[in-house]
Amino acid sequence: MRHSLMFAAVAATVLTAPLFAQQSSSDGGGSPPVDGVVAVVGTTPILRSDVEERLAQARASGQKMPEDSAGQQAMLKSILDAIIDEELLVQKAKDEKIEVSDNDINADVDKRMQTIRTRFTTEKEFRDELKKSGFGTVDEFRRWLTDQSRRSQLQQKLFEKLRSDGKIAPAAV
Repeated sequence: MRHSLMFAAVAATVLTAPLFAQQSSSDGGGSPPVDGVVAVVGTTPILRSDVEERLAQARASGQKMPEDSAGQQAMLKSILDAIIDEELLVQKAKDEKIEVSDNDINADVDKRMQTIRTRFTTEKEFRDELKKSGFGTVDEFRRWLTDQSRRSQLQQKLFEKLRSDGKIAPAAV
């Protein structure tokens, strides 16, 4: 685990700048950008598109974007660090044999889908917004939500287990 963390941190530092420097040069061209690995956690690659997806989520939620290149690089590194941390937690949860039920995941996804759909007045408006966000279909979006829910619940259960085992202190209220 420690070796994975060190490798991921080194890979993130080494790979982030060159790959994200390509972002501005690939935006103006006619061909689509090629995805690349920006870090590896254990055997799981973290793709440039994963970081760009999180950046798009931050923009969509109204987060202020830095205007200078140093600020942009810092933000990209921060996003990448968060993705690496999450992947380390998911892998640790799997190592600890922590599982989440499909029923719990499906209930969470159904609730989130219902909440999201109520933000739109028509089905067409909802589907158009999904396309703008990079999802081809509602099913593709649902699969993404399912993956996010599974990962989030694995992390939560890992923290619960570590607290109950006395390995971490409960958070102060």
